[in-house]
Amino acid sequence: LDCILTEIYVSPSFRGRGLAREFLQHAQATARAAGAAAMSLAVRPNNTSARQLYATQGFEDTERIVLSKSLS
Repeated sequence: LDCILTEIYVSPSFRGRGLAREFLQHAQATARAAGAAAMSLAVRPNNTSARQLYATQGFEDTERIVLSKSLS
């Protein structure tokens, strides 16, 4: 069982307080408790602060490509 985290967004006025880190840790614990063996997420290449956070939590770049399509 794998888990895909689709989005973490923290309002600019609340950034820098560790909320995203806390949420990410909670999401990982919840996924682990549900039996997930891995967690994947997508991040824009220019979002350096998010990429740094994910790296501190053990996430690594992979060879996967995320595809998306607007339905509107």
